[in-house]
Amino acid sequence: MFTKILKYDFLFTWKVFLAMAGGIIALSIAARLTGLVANNDTTFYGVISTTVFVSIIIVVAVVAVIIASYMQVLLMYARNFFGKEGYLTFTLPVKRSRQYASKVIVSLVWFNFMLLTVPVVVFILSGITWEQFTDGVSSILNADFFLILLEINLIGAALISILFLTVTLANTVIANKKIHGIVAGIFAALYHFLFFYIFGLLKGRSFEWTQVTLEHEFGVATWHRNEAQIGWEYGRIPFEGWGGGYIDIFSIGFTALFAAVTIIATLYLLKKRVALR
Repeated sequence: MFTKILKYDFLFTWKVFLAMAGGIIALSIAARLTGLVANNDTTFYGVISTTVFVSIIIVVAVVAVIIASYMQVLLMYARNFFGKEGYLTFTLPVKRSRQYASKVIVSLVWFNFMLLTVPVVVFILSGITWEQFTDGVSSILNADFFLILLEINLIGAALISILFLTVTLANTVIANKKIHGIVAGIFAALYHFLFFYIFGLLKGRSFEWTQVTLEHEFGVATWHRNEAQIGWEYGRIPFEGWGGGYIDIFSIGFTALFAAVTIIATLYLLKKRVALR
């Protein structure tokens, strides 16, 4: 039954996410074909640089896709649990934890799918050759790509769990009274702030820096982070796997714990205190 729910969730969402990915790629192709993206520093209608104009378009498009993706995930969760389908959902012979897990898995899959559009857009707009593009991708994969992808997905899981908790909270009954949507919205804003604030503190924590003079005819002095500061006390553990790098156990651990606590809270509300419309 779990696989059937997973299949249904994919069928419910695939058209929207494919359309969003296709739209941003089509926009990039249109920008290239219409000459908005130029190799020289031209101006757009004599007002601003073409490069700046295209950059604005890309930023707006990416933000729009992010918001649309977020809203689509919210729609999927709210409709399946608290819309008209909620009555059927809660009568299925499947634990609510598995129903919830299906929504999280589908959301993360589409999250990674939308990430794949980024290198495609860069390839189209940059005008580089296919060989240059593949060389760039190879260099990225040879870096600490796995750890970066892991952290990005943990952040995605944390944000998705916050979104699901907010929707659940807006349909929760406490002391025979349903929590107002405004209260749930304020909670979501504060909860987002709390997550990013603590995460930023952990990622921005300082290390000792060592001054190094490069072997250059001008004797350029630069500053490098002291790589000797590794170990559990510094929260940096060497990773010998794909791409290497250092595991930031503080930020990764916090993100995983934050997501886990949020998921547990949501599952508790789903089991004990939700109110169907």
